[in-house]
Amino acid sequence: SGNVSGETDNQVTLKIVGQDPVIINKADIQTREVTPVSMMPAGLLSTLSDEEVLDLVKYLQTDVQVSAPEL
Repeated sequence: SGNVSGETDNQVTLKIVGQDPVIINKADIQTREVTPVSMMPAGLLSTLSDEEVLDLVKYLQTDVQVSAPEL
């Protein structure tokens, strides 16, 4: 399972967290479903403050590499 990042008449490219993209021949796919729920674990954002959620969204919207914060 993964997110479809590309598709041709014969192949599907999946984006899988922590892995290189995977190309699958459509002839090898037995079933295909769209899940009604997010792949993000339930309750993940509930551990963050409103400011941390906004910072996360801002980070996800940028394509600039940022330095890790010093601890």
